[in-house]
Amino acid sequence: LEERLRTADSDKTVSENARKQLEDEIRRMKILLDQTVADGERKALEDAENQMRLLEDDY
Repeated sequence: LEERLRTADSDKTVSENARKQLEDEIRRMKILLDQTVADGERKALEDAENQMRLLEDDY
């Protein structure tokens, strides 16, 4: 019985560590996604501004 308890505690520790690592990875991925979205929006805005400048220069 004691061996089963030790095994269960060990399994619980492994599971908790894996959960923490996955949560950290999810946080990193969310940060990366937010940065990617912001970069995409910034690029789209720059492209639109460049197009407006080109149109203004033509007229």
